[in-house]
Order: sequence, then C-alpha cells, then structure tokens
Amino acid sequence: MKFFHIIGSLLAAIFFGSVQASRGDQLSIFRDCVKEQISETCATDGISFKDGQRVPMHLRLLRWTCASDADYSCQQAVTQYLVENNEQIEQFHGKWPFVRVMGVQEPASVIFSILNGWVHYEGLSLVKQQLSLRNPMRNYYIFFAYIGMNAWLWSTIFHVRDLPSTEKMDYFSAGTYVLFGLFYAPIRVFKVYNNERYGIIVKIWGTICASALFLHISYLTFITFDYGYNMLANVVVGSLHGLMWLVYSAIYTKSRPPWAYWPVLTVLALAGAMSLELFDFPPWLYAIDAHSLWHLATIPITWFWYRFLLEDAAWEQKSASNNVKNA
Repeated sequence: MKFFHIIGSLLAAIFFGSVQASRGDQLSIFRDCVKEQISETCATDGISFKDGQRVPMHLRLLRWTCASDADYSCQQAVTQYLVENNEQIEQFHGKWPFVRVMGVQEPASVIFSILNGWVHYEGLSLVKQQLSLRNPMRNYYIFFAYIGMNAWLWSTIFHVRDLPSTEKMDYFSAGTYVLFGLFYAPIRVFKVYNNERYGIIVKIWGTICASALFLHISYLTFITFDYGYNMLANVVVGSLHGLMWLVYSAIYTKSRPPWAYWPVLTVLALAGAMSLELFDFPPWLYAIDAHSLWHLATIPITWFWYRFLLEDAAWEQKSASNNVKNA
C-alpha cells in the first residue's frame, strides 16, 4: 500500500540525506560536459537547437528540451566513463542514471506504478460486487480505491517525467492517500458506525483530516516546498494508520478466523520490503533499482490487503444480519 511505500522512501531519505543533492551533480566532468554541450548545441532559450532544429516530437511531448536532453546525455556519458574506469556509479539530481525509453525516465517504476493502480481498480470492482449497499464500510473502501488509483496515476506520470509540476502532484496525491488511510482506519477498527452519534463523529473527524490536508498542501504550495517537513508529516500519519490496524488484530484475533492476523502480516511484509529503500543500489541494466523493486513489492501486498478488507467487511455484514434475525 502506498502509505507504507512513502514511509520507506522517506526513511531512506532521512537516513541518507536529501534526495535533491547527489554526488554526480558535483563531478566536474559532469558539469563541464553539460555546460559545453548546451553552449555548443542549444539556442539561447535552451529549448531548441542552435541550427533551428527542434527536439524530436516524442521528447517534446514529455517536455524534454535541448538543455534537459544535454543533461541526460552527459549523465549517460559520465556513467559510461565511470564504469569503464571501475569507479562507483553516481546519482544525478537524486536519481540513478536510468536509460530512458522513448523519453520515459524510469520505465520499470512506470510499469510497476501502473500495475499498482490496476490492483486498486480490481479492488474497486470486488468491493462493488461483494459488499452490499448497506455495508457501512463500502463507500469508504470505494473512495480508498479511487484515491489509490489517483495516487498511482501520478506516480506513473512522475516516473515518466520528473518535473516540478509532476513531483508536486505525486506528493500531494500520495499525501491524500496516506491521510485517507488514517481517516477510515479508526472508523472501522473502533466500529464508529455503530455509535448513535456516528454521523456527527465522522463529520468532525473528516473535517479535521480534510483541514489538515488543506493546510499541508497550502504550506507546500504557497510558503515553501519543504521536503523534510513533508517527510515527517507522511511518516507520522502513515505510522498512525499502520498502528490502527495492529490494534485491530490485537482486538479481534481471538474472536475471528485467521485472517484477523493479516494486518500484522501486511505490516511485516511491508517492513521487509521497506529494506529495499534503505539499502539502495545502482540499477540493474540501468532500469531496475531498489525504488522500482519496492514498487513491485507493493503490488501483491495491496492485493492481499483488499482480500483482508473484503473478508472483514463480509464478516461484519454477516454478523449484522444474524443480529437482526435474532432480535
């Protein structure tokens, strides 16, 4: 699930430093290469070539310019030089020097992000098919699926092309996903829907969460795009969400089938997969790095999570029906 994905990424950044500064950026061979290539080939606006030619259409569609293409070419050239001289491969602008495909910067992460979005789409279909309209959690899980699809859509777009605008949308969509997880978790774990003041409680709790999200996005948009603050906010909210489901397992493991343990298994699985982010390595075949493998790992875990949500909701639905019959 993406909220734990974010925690993994954030912890990696906390332990190993800002994702915006890389050793490769500081290499004189790289800086000189970029400066020379832009000077020799690019027009003064940095968009077109000096000879009047434009960047190929498939690159222009993804907002590549002469200057950014020169930067990419120098990354590849410097990386090749480092490999040939048995030196360590370096990151540039917080990313490994992936070989782009048709202008796509991180093809593996793009594919895995799409598959994560597909899992949410399938989960949405199952929720609609298996949960009755009277199930109190049905609408929450439907929104969860839509918000998940949106988050992975922007993850896909961001990995296709890393730009300030795509980065912000990826961060904001992910933040929305994380916060919605915290919103619906206590409603289910503590069965708020059985409380006679359910409507008021949900409105108050929803207002608190929506206000927090609004202030969070407003701060990042209008004051400063503070990576450290964003990391901390997501870690805190995501951790609280995970804690809610551990509480669920502690409450229900003795009174329900074995699937009541599944939240614990999910947290453990995600903790194991999280190590991929903490021990990063240069990409295999210049395409698959630890971050993309983390994307890959969340695909089966998210599918497993939907199975749990459906099992739990079906149990609650059946229990409610039995209570009505016995009343």
